[in-house]
Amino acid sequence: MYDVVIVGAGYAGSSLSGQLEKLKDVLVIDEKGVGEKSTSISSFLKILDDEVVLNEYDEYTIMTVDGESYTYEFDEPVLGLVDYKKLCERAVSHDVHRARVEEYGDGYVKLSDGEVIRAKVVVDCTGVYGQKLRARFGLPSPPFRVSLSFAEIENGGSGIRSNSLYLIVGHANLGGWIYPVDNTKSEFGFAQGSRKGEAEFPELGQVAETMGFRMHKDTTIKRSEYAFGFVKKVVRGSVVLFGDSCGLVHPTYIMGIHYIHRFAPILAEHVAGYLRGEKTSLEKYQRLWREALKRAADNIARGYAIWDLPVDEQIRVTKVQIRAGIKPESILDHMWAFDEKFQVFAKNPPKLWDFPLRLYLNYIRHRLSFTFR
Repeated sequence: MYDVVIVGAGYAGSSLSGQLEKLKDVLVIDEKGVGEKSTSISSFLKILDDEVVLNEYDEYTIMTVDGESYTYEFDEPVLGLVDYKKLCERAVSHDVHRARVEEYGDGYVKLSDGEVIRAKVVVDCTGVYGQKLRARFGLPSPPFRVSLSFAEIENGGSGIRSNSLYLIVGHANLGGWIYPVDNTKSEFGFAQGSRKGEAEFPELGQVAETMGFRMHKDTTIKRSEYAFGFVKKVVRGSVVLFGDSCGLVHPTYIMGIHYIHRFAPILAEHVAGYLRGEKTSLEKYQRLWREALKRAADNIARGYAIWDLPVDEQIRVTKVQIRAGIKPESILDHMWAFDEKFQVFAKNPPKLWDFPLRLYLNYIRHRLSFTFR
């Protein structure tokens, strides 16, 4: 019997494996291997090893598909484009068994070939692909299923600066991004979310042309999916949800690496406590998670309120932010925050009536949801 079986070898599973490195009886299972998910990711340089950083950014630019933009300049590079596979490979500390999981429950994981692996603790890090596993065992999945399309565009003549990370609002309901790789090319993509099963993959060619970008001559369009939206119940018996499986992604900026970096050692500590005989340790983690969500309710509600708007109203809200001239330090504090308090300082603070009424109604709905339920 294993102490822990981690299902999924993306960053969540790999990072948790690294935090449990002192335990020998840990098995990581992933059908494709370590860090094989096709994705486009940025994060904070202060939590990344130099070896996994493809490019560094000392600017952040927010822009709309119809051409308005605002750039926040920082004193030094603070964000970076991530080599996801290398990030996961450097984090994982245990053997990874390539197999497909058909079912899991208290004390076991069942593989597609019928093999049953016994474990004292099972951690689901499968993300969007584990919806059926969670449903079968009676655990929730994040409410949004998100489809990503991304490819490479040429920087020449586009106005793209290789030292700036770009967030695009418009075209798809969870926005888009530009992550410059170097002076010649950038990763360019959009995300479409749906509460009703699979979302359509966003089209890239036409929107790139409309925005004045040229697809790179050697590019191919890549597609991927992920889960979005926090779930409140993450523990049932000796099974725990972690990473995308519990929606551990920033509610506004859709960044998850730094959240996983924060919570992996906390979860590892509670798993280790459970293995030492502290039978309520996983229940304590559930309570800790629920209390963290309550403290983060304002931050969560602000993000979800925006992404729940129709795309045209998202663009309107973004243009209000652009005119506000928010200080770069406030942007960084917001990007980093989970349940931490942060303040937003702006040169031209907006008026309440600058925003659509639906934004406030969305905010109230989500705020109440994460505060009282």
